[in-house]
Amino acid sequence: MQSHEVITDLMDRHGTSILQLAYSFVRNKQTAEDLTQEIFIKCYEKLDTFEGNSSMHTWLYRIAINHCKDHVKSWNYRKVHVSQHISKWFTSHQESPESKMIHKSESEQLFNEILTLPPKYREIIF
Repeated sequence: MQSHEVITDLMDRHGTSILQLAYSFVRNKQTAEDLTQEIFIKCYEKLDTFEGNSSMHTWLYRIAINHCKDHVKSWNYRKVHVSQHISKWFTSHQESPESKMIHKSESEQLFNEILTLPPKYREIIF
């Protein structure tokens, strides 16, 4: 069997489980999909180093686990992961400029409507 046929077979049989494994490390679908592609590329490039001391399945999983661990330990991943977390926190706690303008406009409109009320009702509201 040629190497591209072997990789195609591995991808068909183990693609979903490798994707799940990668997701368990990074907890992000897009990143897990990228890692899965990288893992299969690495397997294709290293296919000639497979000695047969273990099953192809075991060899593939060992490559996948090592690749995922390397990714999680990488400086870039930690920086991006922390940056995304901080970014989500700030965006969820800050009001956008558009929202501020809408809120201000609504407040002014409400204030003007209150001023049209008779004085006894205005006093109660204020």
